[in-house]
Amino acid sequence: MPFLVRINVTGSDAISRDLARLGASGVALAKKVLAEKTQAMAAMARDLAPTEDGDLVNRIRATAPVAERDGTVRANVLAELSVIQHEDLTLHHDNGGPKFIERAVLAIGPDIPAALADELRRL
Repeated sequence: MPFLVRINVTGSDAISRDLARLGASGVALAKKVLAEKTQAMAAMARDLAPTEDGDLVNRIRATAPVAERDGTVRANVLAELSVIQHEDLTLHHDNGGPKFIERAVLAIGPDIPAALADELRRL
C-alpha cells in the first residue's frame, strides 16, 4: 500500500478567483505549477529517504495533476511500500530517515500559492 500525501492550497481567495475566471487556462496554469512543485517534492523525498537497497527511493513519485469536477486541481506525492520506513521514528538508517515525504511537502508546499500568483502575474 502506498503512503500518500495530498496537498491542498487554501487561504488565497484572490488566487482561486483569478484561476476560476480563466477557465480552462486557469486549470492548465494550476496543473503546470502543481506538476513542478510535486516533482520537486518527490525529488526531495528521494534525497531524504532511506537508501539501503534503492527500492524505496525508486518508488517515490508525483502523480500528474488532475482537474476535478468541482474546479479543483489535485496532485499527489506517494511512495509505495514505505509506511514503516516513513512512520517509524525508531528505525536507524545509514542514509536518509523517516518522514521523508512529509518533510519535502512541508519544505516546498508553502511555496505553491506564491508560484500560482507569479504565474498569474505573467499573463
